[in-house]
Amino acid sequence: MDLLDSERFALIDDTSLQQCFTAEAPRFLQQQASAGMGDSILAMLASPDESAHKVAVHMLEQGGVTEAMRIPLFLILKTTADNELRKQVRHLLAGIGNEAFQLAVNDRILFHTCRGRDERDELRGQCVMVGKLKRQRRKWGDTLCNDFARAYFDRFGEGLMFVLMQREETPQRLAILESLVEGETLNWRRGAGFDRVLEAASEREKQYLHWHPTREFNYDNELGAARSYLPAALAERHKITRLDLGACLLTALPKGIEHYTGLRSLSISFNAFEKLPANFSRFADLEELDLSYNHFAQFPDVLFKLTKLKRLDLRRAARDDYDSGYGREYQPLLAPQAFRKAFPQCEILEDI
Repeated sequence: MDLLDSERFALIDDTSLQQCFTAEAPRFLQQQASAGMGDSILAMLASPDESAHKVAVHMLEQGGVTEAMRIPLFLILKTTADNELRKQVRHLLAGIGNEAFQLAVNDRILFHTCRGRDERDELRGQCVMVGKLKRQRRKWGDTLCNDFARAYFDRFGEGLMFVLMQREETPQRLAILESLVEGETLNWRRGAGFDRVLEAASEREKQYLHWHPTREFNYDNELGAARSYLPAALAERHKITRLDLGACLLTALPKGIEHYTGLRSLSISFNAFEKLPANFSRFADLEELDLSYNHFAQFPDVLFKLTKLKRLDLRRAARDDYDSGYGREYQPLLAPQAFRKAFPQCEILEDI
């Protein structure tokens, strides 16, 4: 090293060399004429079938990696349990992207054990994944973490809670949350992703989820205080008349809901609400309200101000006494006679 003349020679690492070769001589998949084949490979990378990933990786070793393939490959790198496939993907991503991306490619954090059940046979849900990603935020940066969360959600239906919990209304966050708008519905529930836990839960586990949703959904308290923030921009860009906040680890209405006062339908089922705020009357256009599977101690008087209500779901809207056993001495939440008289047009669903 000391014998080299630094003014005549420069030392470059493998990453810089790979970047140079890619820029000077792009391989066939990196050329504009190969867009169709590139789309086919992207479809293979998005497949839940790992054998398709291996075929795609083999093709990319010959054809080169395009920018659109970086995050799909990064997702495979971090979620596969196949060491050989991981080694191949890491080689494909060498020298691609900025320094932060390369740092993320080469660190040892993995997410392939974040799903399913643990050694105690308890459902992890997405909480381990989101907890890990939160701890990587400073190291990877917000942009890569959000891209990873979106890709993870697209593959597994979980993980977007990482984005829902952010307060900042960045263009990237808004673009991701835009996918939760379905016609006039903002399906926050789909983004929260906890329905996967409900679907996989036994009847006994579903009882626990009703008793303690903020604890039972929140595996090992990985998410901490899982508050989510509704962006004002979505209400400005879209006509949102239905909002589904079911199974979102809520004990109170999320910040930003004040921008959605034109709602005609609202669901807050499978949360831990004990009451509704006095200013809930701002949702004067509500026609449907789902309060099922919550912890209300008494009928919310503010509902008397929602004069357009046509359907009210109160099934399992009160919390069971944990000590007496689920359903044994359950005191259902019933609409008072005064409400029935004031709202004869309202269909009321209650426990019998």
